[in-house]
Amino acid sequence: MIKTSNINNEIMDLTKEMVMIDNVNLPFSSLLLKKGTKKVSSVITNWKFEKLDNSKNLSLEGADATNFLTSDRATGDKNICQIISKAVSVSGTANAVNTEDINDLFAHEIGNRMTEAKRDLEYYLINGVYTEESGTTPRQMKGLVNFITGDNAVTKTSNPTIADFNNLSKIMRQAGTSGQDLVLLADYNMTDVINTLFVDKERYVNVQNEFGSVVNKINLTYGSAYVYTVDAMPQDTMILANMSYIDVGELRPLAYEELSKTGDSRKGQIVMENTLRFLHPTAAVKFTKTVA
Repeated sequence: MIKTSNINNEIMDLTKEMVMIDNVNLPFSSLLLKKGTKKVSSVITNWKFEKLDNSKNLSLEGADATNFLTSDRATGDKNICQIISKAVSVSGTANAVNTEDINDLFAHEIGNRMTEAKRDLEYYLINGVYTEESGTTPRQMKGLVNFITGDNAVTKTSNPTIADFNNLSKIMRQAGTSGQDLVLLADYNMTDVINTLFVDKERYVNVQNEFGSVVNKINLTYGSAYVYTVDAMPQDTMILANMSYIDVGELRPLAYEELSKTGDSRKGQIVMENTLRFLHPTAAVKFTKTVA
C-alpha cells in the first residue's frame, strides 16, 4: 500500500497562506500567526513564569558581592496540542466539469477547508477547554478565556463604563503587563458598547459628507488598546490582552497532504497540530456582563 508518508513531494506547508486567510473576521488567530509560532516538541508543552526579586537590598561602600539572586521560576502552566484536520475527495468527472465558474473544484474545496480550519482554530484559541485524549475523545487546547483567573476577571450586571476599561488596564499595569499596543477583543455586544461610549467624542476635520465612525483604538489611563471584534468571543464578554505574552505553540504547521489514489477520485487533506501558550498569569484580563 502506498501511504502519504511515501509521497514526500505531495506535502506542502501552508503556513503563509494560513496567516492571510480572513484577517477581518478572524483577527485573534491572524494576530498570533502573524507574529510567528513557537516550535514545540511534545503534545503537552510547559512553561515557567518568571518573578523578579523584590528584596530591595542595599550595599555598603566597597562591599564584596555575597548575595547572589535568582529569578523565581517555581510556578508555571501548560497546554496541550490539538489536531485540526479536514479532508476532500473529488471524483475525476466532478473536477473536470466547470461548476459555477469554478475551474478547479478540488483546489476550490481545499481553499474552503483552509478557511474552516482557521475559523475552528480561532474558536479553540478563545474557548478551548483543556482535554487529554481518551478513547473517542480528542485532545483539546485550553483557550484564552479559561486561562484568565478570577483575580483578573471583572463581572457586572450593567454595561462597562470608561472607569471599568481603566480598571482593566490598571490590573495589567500593576502586574507589569500593560503597554501602548494592547488588544481589546470584544464580542458584537461589547463592540456596540465601546462605540456608544465614545460616540460624542468624534471630531471631524475638513469632512463634510461622512458621518459616524468606529473606535479602532482607545487610550486608557494605564495603556492603549486596539479594538477587534471576535466572532468566537462569548456573548457580552471582552478581553484586554498583551500579545507579547501570548503565542501559538506549533507541533505541526498547517500542511496539505495528497492522499493515496484508490480509484477515479482525488483525495487530499489539510492538518495542523498546535496549542495556545499563555506566558504570564496576567497576560490578559476579562470583563463579562452577567444577567441581573
